[in-house]
Amino acid sequence: MTDLRSALERYLSMRKGLGYKYQHQTRRLADFVSFMERREATSITTKLAMEWATLPIDRHASWALRLTDVRGFARHIANVDPKTEVPPVGILPGLKRAKPYVYSDTEIDALLAAALSLPPAGALRCWTYHCLFGVIAVTGMRLSEAIGLKCEDVDLDAGVLTIRLTKFWEVSTPTRASNDKRSAAQLRRTARFPSNHATGPPLLRCGTRRSTAASVRSSRLLAFVA
Repeated sequence: MTDLRSALERYLSMRKGLGYKYQHQTRRLADFVSFMERREATSITTKLAMEWATLPIDRHASWALRLTDVRGFARHIANVDPKTEVPPVGILPGLKRAKPYVYSDTEIDALLAAALSLPPAGALRCWTYHCLFGVIAVTGMRLSEAIGLKCEDVDLDAGVLTIRLTKFWEVSTPTRASNDKRSAAQLRRTARFPSNHATGPPLLRCGTRRSTAASVRSSRLLAFVA
């Protein structure tokens, strides 16, 4: 095991110990260390960091993100290796995020109605996504947080959702009284389905995106798709 790889393990352990998930960063930095090992380089330099960060020639949007990962790692190593160069900020164009589209109440109602038309008819899928879209609209949760909810995370009497899969730590968020009634109705509706449907595998991001796109097309919310 090289000194860089040992340093990476300590760095990742420290970051995750602070509450960061660091899933994508772990994969990218492991690839960077492998790149350094192939070059037989023992110290990080700006030149090598730039060469690795710009390796996906057709993926300009990821360059700055990759270099940011190396910059944080280099700062950590620089404390013990004075030969380490920390890539300066601004040498690559930053990632431009798309402007979020904010739904109006009318559009949310249209999306919820469209979710109820998702096939197959009479199955749990349409009610699942109807409830999912409503919870996200009411609480402002991220998609990963919403699809990670379990029955024991929902306290309808207190009007509280316990969100466990957050970026950092477990938090709780209150819900609206009107949504409590809808959630209770959803739980009762779910209970009528066979156990293999009601307690089946969790929702996956890819499947959720397809169902969202289908609901958007059905409700004709073209602004969201664009």
